[in-house]
Amino acid sequence: MDRLTLEITAPTSKSSSLRALICAVLSYQEQTLIHNISRCSDVKSGISAFRELGFSLNGEENLLVSGSNIPFNGELSCGESGFLLRVLTSLFSHFQESITLTGEGTLLERNLDIEQFTDSIGLLVSGKKLPLTVMGSLLKQNYIVDGKTTSQFISGLLFSLPLLPFDTTLKVVNSVSKPYIELSIKYLRKSGVNITTNDYSCFSIKGNQEYSLKEVRPETDWSSVAFLLVLGALNGDIVITDIVDESYLPDRVIYDILQEIGVEIEYEDDRIKVRKSSYKGFNVDINDCPDLAPALVSLAIGATSPSVLHNCSRLLDKESNRLTALMQMMDSLNVKYIYKEDSLTIYPTQIEGAEITTFGDHRIAMAALILNSISLGKITIDNSSCIDKSYPTFIKDTGLNYE
Repeated sequence: MDRLTLEITAPTSKSSSLRALICAVLSYQEQTLIHNISRCSDVKSGISAFRELGFSLNGEENLLVSGSNIPFNGELSCGESGFLLRVLTSLFSHFQESITLTGEGTLLERNLDIEQFTDSIGLLVSGKKLPLTVMGSLLKQNYIVDGKTTSQFISGLLFSLPLLPFDTTLKVVNSVSKPYIELSIKYLRKSGVNITTNDYSCFSIKGNQEYSLKEVRPETDWSSVAFLLVLGALNGDIVITDIVDESYLPDRVIYDILQEIGVEIEYEDDRIKVRKSSYKGFNVDINDCPDLAPALVSLAIGATSPSVLHNCSRLLDKESNRLTALMQMMDSLNVKYIYKEDSLTIYPTQIEGAEITTFGDHRIAMAALILNSISLGKITIDNSSCIDKSYPTFIKDTGLNYE
């Protein structure tokens, strides 16, 4: 493939957009304006769910949120958003005695680890997969929660506990993805909610707090930008514009990784320029940034020396078993790799094309498509619509349409 010359507007973060949306609907006394909200399918699912609950959400690029009509009777769909499901699990207990949550697509098959969490906070749940009915109320003053599989339950509690009529403490053991907890606290503080923590494992939360978020613009989606930056490093001359960067998102580390391994990359004002480069391999611990793994695998294939990803067990329960999906992608492309003791070593390879199974995983799809830039043959995927989950304009922005 010829070198790609592109100028692309940075996509808005799904993670930030969902947190802004939750804080907006909890700001009962006023309207909230969310500028440039992501229109990926997970955020659309959140908008649909809150409309179902009686909130008014109007606008396209800029979303105006107001009103409330909780409690709710019936099943509430979270689409394919694991974050939305896990947050609403604890948040709804503040408003009513029970709620039935359901979803779509890959979320229906995922092991949600929800029963252990609800047991630890005093809620009851029916079943291990969707639909689930969650019953009970948050009545304890002190909570101890295991965070070894996901930080999303922790974020759900952090959004919920300030609404209780008494002060609470939260202790998290085996915490992962601390930067995403930091992101949740950032949006809580933007909404006038105070939570005290020193190390993101112990939290003190005052009760009877009120949310007040009037206006916000979510950050750039660095996990999606990562695919654009890797595409540029592999075989491009790419400019990414309109970046909103407050450095809270853990996947921002992709910029530092690319700099360290010798990629020609520049960041000035709100623009990043990245060019085709010869670059060395890397060692990255993905414990706090597991969503970067697919882009990093593609980056590793085009390096001049082997690369290693550590803590790969963090990939086991995403939209797919992402570790297995990535290894199967490399098998299809005849890429040499070794998986041992939770680390994945990837060897540079001249790839020749293949058909890749995405398992309905948006990040696997994008990881495969950007490899077309260095492949001697065409790389196709079995499902491009799954990309809508996080970056619906990816194919339009890059021109990589190989379904």
